[in-house]
Amino acid sequence: PLAERHPLLEEAIAAEAALLAPLRPYATHEVDTSHLSVHDLRRRVDELLPSEARPELHVGLLSFGFKHGLPYEADTVVDVRFLPNPYFVPELRDHTGLEPAVAEYVLRAPDAQAFLRRLEELLEFLLPRYRREGKAYFTFAVGCTGGRHRSVAIVEALAARLRAQGQPLTVRHRDIDR
Repeated sequence: PLAERHPLLEEAIAAEAALLAPLRPYATHEVDTSHLSVHDLRRRVDELLPSEARPELHVGLLSFGFKHGLPYEADTVVDVRFLPNPYFVPELRDHTGLEPAVAEYVLRAPDAQAFLRRLEELLEFLLPRYRREGKAYFTFAVGCTGGRHRSVAIVEALAARLRAQGQPLTVRHRDIDR
């Protein structure tokens, strides 16, 4: 049916087959992609690759401020506006969650440690499933009002916990300088 609507497609496929023909004797596997979806093809290629050659899931932790908009790249978003806001403590207002006094204020709040444990458990559940789906990137975003205090402190604490478990990741604080 495609050849009827796109007569050049058949020619392009034939030209590609001719171009690849000299490589055929060196192939260890052949995959007929005629009836595979993109996802099925990825799974099939992953099955053929040795595990060390498969791309690893890149995990990114992102802090942000809801007042600046949701991050478009986020796969999962959590809201930490239930934690006490250092913005309303005059001596902490002009500082960020990267600074020990602010981080300590946020992390000593009731429920902060229990919340961090639950985030860890959530990621322990999610990451293997995203890997299994063949996803290359996973961005976990944590938001507070302005993106300078609570979300930053929580992302840093979560990153430390995940790194201690051997999880490679990157951290970005989108709104820390706003």
